[in-house]
Amino acid sequence: MKHFTYIRPEEPLPGPETIEALSGKSLVIVDGVGEALSLHGLKNDEEGFLTFNGKLLRPLSLTGAAVVSIDQLPKNKNNQDAPIGTVYKMYVVSGASYILRKAEPFGLGKTGFSRLEVRKDRPGHIGKESVDGGIVAELHMISDDPEIATVVKLRTPVSLETAKSKSRRAKIRSYMLAEGKPLSKDAIAKGAGGHKSETLAEIESMISDGTLVEVTEGRWTRYTYKDPF
Repeated sequence: MKHFTYIRPEEPLPGPETIEALSGKSLVIVDGVGEALSLHGLKNDEEGFLTFNGKLLRPLSLTGAAVVSIDQLPKNKNNQDAPIGTVYKMYVVSGASYILRKAEPFGLGKTGFSRLEVRKDRPGHIGKESVDGGIVAELHMISDDPEIATVVKLRTPVSLETAKSKSRRAKIRSYMLAEGKPLSKDAIAKGAGGHKSETLAEIESMISDGTLVEVTEGRWTRYTYKDPF
């Protein structure tokens, strides 16, 4: 790729030479910090990170590049507001830091999404555009076929309730279009997946707004999908 440089070091990077090699780049992504610390023989603690920051991250930022550092969260779900290791990883951020949080699981044949939450906004221009106390974007992974790779879409954030409603509707739509025939409420709920009560409530909402149209077959009531577009 033109203008793209990929470096996968197998040994510690020489500071000055690395800075010179990457000078002039507009964006530098370090993926990930924990692995980089280990490669350089440093511990994932205050001393180790500050040494790495002074040797590589800060000098890179002084070249004019936007430096993005990717890191992991602690496994403890009650302590996932900052990267694993030391709070200095947050202290040294001079722009913004974000956490990508899973909202609905995803994978091949399974549509879901994550939400991008701003945790530190030093300039103060990002958080004011957020919803739900810090959500600035949604990353939707769309996969209707277990044999086809996931399509990724970055979307403007909405409230979590609205986002989950949209996700449920997308799953219902995909399932019904794939079946191509009228279905009962229970069949739709089972095929679309998710929590049955929530999916059934979404089905009722779609019936109310005309997205699902009732079809009578003998003594059975079924529904077809009417695409609003």
